[in-house]
Amino acid sequence: MEELDYEELLEECGALSNGHFRLSSGRHSDRYLQCQKAFQYPARAEGLGQGVADLFADEHIDVVIGPAMGAVALAMETGRAVAKRNPEVRVFFAERDGGRFTLRRGMDLWEGARILVVEDVITTGGSVFEVLYLVESAKAVPIGVGCVVLRGRANFGATPTRSLLQLDLPTYSGDNCPMCKDGTPLVRVGQKRPQR
Repeated sequence: MEELDYEELLEECGALSNGHFRLSSGRHSDRYLQCQKAFQYPARAEGLGQGVADLFADEHIDVVIGPAMGAVALAMETGRAVAKRNPEVRVFFAERDGGRFTLRRGMDLWEGARILVVEDVITTGGSVFEVLYLVESAKAVPIGVGCVVLRGRANFGATPTRSLLQLDLPTYSGDNCPMCKDGTPLVRVGQKRPQR
């Protein structure tokens, strides 16, 4: 398989955009990343999943697991790629129940299972830490954390983190934003819907 330019892949489908953006945090940035735009296209999703699986090609993997909803498609595509060398691999997703990640729907980890945790974008790593807690609580073995884009410097201790792409996407307060000073039109993105 030819080597993919992952940044170009994300830009081509609008998952990585340039401009002037107001993020859900209220901070401003000149680049915005919405990985799910890439997962709308099966061929791109397959390439991203294969790429993440290749980062851990030297590991035996029993389960690929990601937090819902952001990593469900990536977990499936990564699992599909891992299945080429381990047809018995399983794909799970952790979902929130009462505000905490849990496994439901017949997805049960077992002691000693070798687990690859995946996430589309890692900034602080909060969701990944929660999934790692589930893995370790089941006495399974986290062999790695794989992601499409690593934005932050999340440290998962002894569990290695590998990414297809590392991006430094600086953010600014509205008072110190160079795009505001230049008069670049502001686009609001990543707004969370109000809860009912």
